[in-house]
Amino acid sequence: MSRSAAPRSDRVGAAEIVRLAAPMGSRLRIGIDGPGGSGKSRLAAELARCWPTAATLVHGDVFGRPTTDPARSEQRIGGLFDLSRLEREVLEPHERGGPIRYRRYDWDADRLGAWITAPHDGTLIVEGIYTTHPSIRDRYHFLIWVDADRPTRLARGLARDGESARSRWEDIWMPVEDRYRDEHRPDDAAHLVLDSTDTTDGAELTFRVDAQSISDQSSVWI
Repeated sequence: MSRSAAPRSDRVGAAEIVRLAAPMGSRLRIGIDGPGGSGKSRLAAELARCWPTAATLVHGDVFGRPTTDPARSEQRIGGLFDLSRLEREVLEPHERGGPIRYRRYDWDADRLGAWITAPHDGTLIVEGIYTTHPSIRDRYHFLIWVDADRPTRLARGLARDGESARSRWEDIWMPVEDRYRDEHRPDDAAHLVLDSTDTTDGAELTFRVDAQSISDQSSVWI
C-alpha cells in the first residue's frame, strides 16, 4: 500500500491530517491502530472534533470479549477483542449506508451492555489496537498507525491503570502487541505512520511523521 505524501513539516497535528484527508470523501472509514499508550484515542478524538462534517468515533475496546467467551485469550493476537463483531455491527453497516448499532462491552462488569445506535451518515473513525487487523483491514479507506517508544507507552499505561498493572503490561499485553506488529505489519499497511513519543500531556497534539512517509513520492491525496 502506498503511503501518503507528507506535509512540508515532519510534524503534523489533527487539523492538518483532517485538511489532507477530508477531500477524499464525505463518508470515509478511517482506522487508527497502534499499541497501548501510543496516543490513538487522543488523536481519534481530535480528528472527530476537527472534522468539517459529521464524524462518528467508535473505540475498539468496546468490542472486548467477556470471560465466558471461549475465544477470549490474552496470549493470542487480538484474542481479547471480537473483531468480527466490530465488522458486523459497525464497519459493514457503515459501508452499506445503514444504521450502526453495537453493544458496548463493560470491562468492570464483564458483560455486554445495552445496544448503542451511532450516526452513520458521515465519516467513521475507528480507533484501537488490532482495529486494522488483516481480517478487517480492507473495510477502511484510510489507515493510520500510531506508535511511541516502549518506556513512554509503559509510563502512559501505568499512569492510567496503576502500578498494579505493570506485570500485565510488560509480560502479556506489550509482547502480544509486538507480535501483532511483527507478524501482521499494520505499520507497513498504513497510509500514515505517526510517532507520539515527545507529545506530552497538556501540549499541543502533534505527531512526528515516519521518515518513510516523508520520502514516499506516491500520494493518496489526489
